[in-house]
Amino acid sequence: MNVENFDRLYSKHYGEIYRFCTKLVKNRQEAEDLTDEAFVKAYYHFDPDQKTLFRTFIFKIARNLCLDHYKSRKYQENECTDIMDADLFVDDSLETNGELLQQELMEILHQCLDKLTDEEKLAIRFHFIEQFAYREIADIIDKSTSTVKNRVESGLKNLKECLRENGIIGS
Repeated sequence: MNVENFDRLYSKHYGEIYRFCTKLVKNRQEAEDLTDEAFVKAYYHFDPDQKTLFRTFIFKIARNLCLDHYKSRKYQENECTDIMDADLFVDDSLETNGELLQQELMEILHQCLDKLTDEEKLAIRFHFIEQFAYREIADIIDKSTSTVKNRVESGLKNLKECLRENGIIGS
């Protein structure tokens, strides 16, 4: 890959990869380091002649780096904290504006998202927030397209059920 094409791809995708890493590792400096490492790996390993989209390729690298980072940190600290939580799905641009009702709704949404499995959370995030197609998500997480679709559907079903139980949506 030539430097000019890479610079264009870097500029286009850096922000979303950084946000994704930040959500997973919950530390801005570590996220920045992992994002940079993902782009370095992509520079050396991405083959533009292959059918894989660069965006899919870089997300897969970032995901693997974040998971490796989490595993090593978890092992070192011997903690059992969960990297996938409701914050993964709350768009940073959605501010509560201090309104009590909106805060309550966000709390319930967080609680409902916490009840989903890690696989459901990740599939929903990739599909609805990052707007990947099922095939692209399957490539990123090394699962079949039908598995991804099932995880999104079961996650949505469980999320709706929880929101219904909390009176947020009707029957």
